[in-house]
Amino acid sequence: MRAELCCISRPAAHAEILGNSPHNRHDDWPNLGGMHLRAKLGQTGEEFALRHYETAGYSLVAQNARTRLGELDLIVTRPGVLVFVEVRTRRAGNANPLESIDRRKALQVRRTAGQWLAANRTPPGISELRIDAVGITLDRSNQLASLECLEGAL
Repeated sequence: MRAELCCISRPAAHAEILGNSPHNRHDDWPNLGGMHLRAKLGQTGEEFALRHYETAGYSLVAQNARTRLGELDLIVTRPGVLVFVEVRTRRAGNANPLESIDRRKALQVRRTAGQWLAANRTPPGISELRIDAVGITLDRSNQLASLECLEGAL
């Protein structure tokens, strides 16, 4: 299966504030109210990715679905298609978020998706399964700078 690319840059409808931090390194981000800014950054990226899929006609099946092998960021569906989505979020000026998905992570996502399928009822009428990768970049004011979606990437 060939990966398809779709990109969005600065959609006005996706403005969301994370909280200000001058830090770009994950290990020195402060803990605010029980949630590290790194976790908040990831959560915000997942929300932007979910909006992207909902705009494209998908419905949310599960978010942060856990199995014993790991967590699936998003599971979405539209008629005939069930999609597992790995979301990576970075601040502008850092590396491309999708570059952080290596072979080991891709294998983990595939195995986790397989385990989720074995443990859960697949929505009726599904004829296609897909695993997408979405890279989210936020600018310095925590606005969506870009969204890059690779359909069927994993």
